[in-house]
Amino acid sequence: MFFRRIAICVVASSSSKVLSLVFAGSVRWLFLSRGYKARVLAQVPNEQLKHVEWDGWGFAGAGDTTEFLVFDPADSLAGAAEALPPVKAPGLPCEVVRVRRLGRQWYAVLFYTDTYWGQGACK
Repeated sequence: MFFRRIAICVVASSSSKVLSLVFAGSVRWLFLSRGYKARVLAQVPNEQLKHVEWDGWGFAGAGDTTEFLVFDPADSLAGAAEALPPVKAPGLPCEVVRVRRLGRQWYAVLFYTDTYWGQGACK
């Protein structure tokens, strides 16, 4: 009985971790996208895709990882959303880990750790 309870706890814990990773972006998009969209669309057009920092995380000494919300009016990143890493797509300044489609013309672009849009090798 004791081992059964431990097994249930392990499965429940693992399931909740997977579900949070899968649905966190979707929930965030559902509830917070309006403000982020307004910030992106307010940018002055230039040669790059309009973008803002969407999410970021890191660990002391391990560097920072950043995900950007990107507006792509031509939807040219649609093909990149299916690609395996490293992903290189027109309009992105460097190779990225993942391009995820959030909606028509809207994408979440995950950069490699210690890589940031417009800095270093990502200019």
